[in-house]
Amino acid sequence: MQNAQTFIADWPKIDAVHGWLSREAAALMDFLFAGQLQLGTPLAGLLEIGVWKGRTSALMARHLRSGEGIWLVDSAPQQTEITQSLQSVVGERFNQLSIQLVPGTAREARRSLGDKCFRYIHIDGEHTAAALRGDLALSLQVLEPAGLIVIDDIFNDLYPQLSRGLFAFLDQEGRDLACVLTGFNKAVLCHTRFMDAYGDLIYENLHAEMAARQVPVTLCRTTNRVEWPGYSVVSYIGIPRRGPDYQMQYLRT
Repeated sequence: MQNAQTFIADWPKIDAVHGWLSREAAALMDFLFAGQLQLGTPLAGLLEIGVWKGRTSALMARHLRSGEGIWLVDSAPQQTEITQSLQSVVGERFNQLSIQLVPGTAREARRSLGDKCFRYIHIDGEHTAAALRGDLALSLQVLEPAGLIVIDDIFNDLYPQLSRGLFAFLDQEGRDLACVLTGFNKAVLCHTRFMDAYGDLIYENLHAEMAARQVPVTLCRTTNRVEWPGYSVVSYIGIPRRGPDYQMQYLRT
């Protein structure tokens, strides 16, 4: 899996960019990018909806592969700040990257995206349930079959409408999607047919890889797979994995 030392070295530069991405969430996203490389996810672009000053975009741009581009959608893009943020993190590589800044909402940006597909989509747009629904609808249309959608501020008490909106969308429109992981106010979705591949990756690697990024965690599933097929991750609680209350030491795969 991709060297976690690169994340440790780059984190101070990412953290210098104004924004709200925590180290824990950043390490989780970094692990998922490394996991896609391990799984052999096909080449496709990266997409972020809601960019602010580019803190998360800079983290994502580090993982662009040759031939890929990153598309940044924002209703009021701060082009100068975003450019400076990406330059400060990726350094000399910046001039070789394909970066597209798309002004507008997700619906307005649909035409600009054309027939492109994306292996990693991060949603951090307008924090209303209605806007999230639109962001998810677009993401579902342009998601590479083996790709991931990562949504910000899920289970954040400031924004309960987002959690409600996410699961309403999954019930009503996104039945081909599954929530494979939640943690550090992120929800990670994939197509249901890739649930086992990503689930195995998480079960086998997440604890060690997060520790390598200096973020100790406990991987959890506190019920059976019928009630909740995915995993959750929390800050370390003394054990690497945590199962149901009646069998805490046993986490089902």
